[in-house]
Formats: sequence, structure tokens, C-alpha cells
Amino acid sequence: LLEGDAVEHPLAGLPPERTADFKIVANLPYAISSVWMDAVLAGPLPARMVLMLQLESARRFTAPHGTKSYGAITIQLQAAFAVAPGHKVAAACFFPRPEVESFLLNLVRRPEPYRYPAATRAAIRALFQQRRKQLTSTLANALDVPRETLEAIGHQAGITLSRRGETLTLAEVEGLMKQLGKHIPDQTQILFGISVDQQFRTEYLTRLTDSPALRDMTYAGMPPFYPPGWFWIGGRLAALTGTP
Repeated sequence: LLEGDAVEHPLAGLPPERTADFKIVANLPYAISSVWMDAVLAGPLPARMVLMLQLESARRFTAPHGTKSYGAITIQLQAAFAVAPGHKVAAACFFPRPEVESFLLNLVRRPEPYRYPAATRAAIRALFQQRRKQLTSTLANALDVPRETLEAIGHQAGITLSRRGETLTLAEVEGLMKQLGKHIPDQTQILFGISVDQQFRTEYLTRLTDSPALRDMTYAGMPPFYPPGWFWIGGRLAALTGTP
């Protein structure tokens, strides 16, 4: 047993010699589910994961492309795991009874799982940091490269960059990331090293730029889990000045 932060220790201190074939069973709070999953996908992959989640988290993990729930964590997860049958869990099964719905998610590692390198995971997150913008604008801001270069990369990947990130299929994302790696090999530095903590801040600021309503940084229908503080001020300033 290991007492500690699940995000800092996603595998609970599992010894390296036991990571060849292991499984994860977890009951995850909604506030850490995406960040915890991001940490799991960065290390040795379990053969199976059975996760008790808030329904909205489960939808985010399993979302098809073209939906608002589809994002960076969806792409990384589905590249490595297939979704096996799961089911909703009634609120009456918990005490105290929650006000949200839950889901038991069953994930099975693919025969040939694809795990994105750290720098590429940062590039994928950049695709969804400004969901309303076209890929050309999103990537130009994140990568700081000429739009002509990005257009050439998109052409080689067979993707029109006038699209938005959420419209890309898993295969299209993989193809785009491979082309980006060829043209911009040092993505870690160009993408200003987006870390888990920085991802938190970016997501919260984006939420409060879109709306002054005090809502959670990830789940629009929930009250804020973290105090808004300067995030609210920064989001409102970004909205007033038109800062992307």
C-alpha cells in the first residue's frame, strides 16, 4: 500500500519488474480523472483498467470525434485502449448519494497500443486549447511557425487545416503528429513545455475567457472545484482584450 497523491503516483509505486502485465482498478474523483489518466498513459500500460468515474468523465474518455467531449485525453487513451462493455451505476449505490451519475468504464489494452511521446502529447493538447479556432491558427500560436509551413504539413498529412481539432479522427491525428515531428523535431521547446500543472491553468483560463460564469475548469455544469481567484480576472481580461 502507498499513501499519497494518485496523480503523482498513478501506478501506486508498482515495482518496474511487475509492470509487464498488470491491471488497474480505481474509483476516481472527477477533478483528477483526466490528469491521472494522462499520467498513466505516459508510463507502462496496464493490460486492463476498470474505473468508476463520473459519467461525464467516462464520456470524455470514450467520445467519438466531432463531439465536444472529444479532446486530447480521448485521443491518447483510444490509441492505446479499446472500450469494453461497461454500465451506468445508479446514485442509490453510493452513500452519501451523489448528485451526479456514475459509470463503470472497462478498458482493454489494444494488441498493438500506440503511445504518443511526451512532446507529441503536448502538441495534441495544443489542438484543443482553443477549440473554436481552426487548426492553422491553433498550431501557429502553439508552434510559432509560418502558416505556409503548417499548410505544407497539413497537405502531407492529407488534412485541411481550416478544420477544428475536434473533427480529426484518431488516424488523422496520428498522421498529423508524424508530419509535425518531421518538420519540427524539437516540439518540447517550441510548445513551451506544457506540463500537467500548466494544462490546469490553460484550461481554467480558457473556460473563464469564454464565460464569466463560475464553473469548473473541465465540467461546465459543475461549480468550480478550485478557487477562481486570478483565473477569473485573467479570463475576463483576455475576453476584453481579445487575447487568444
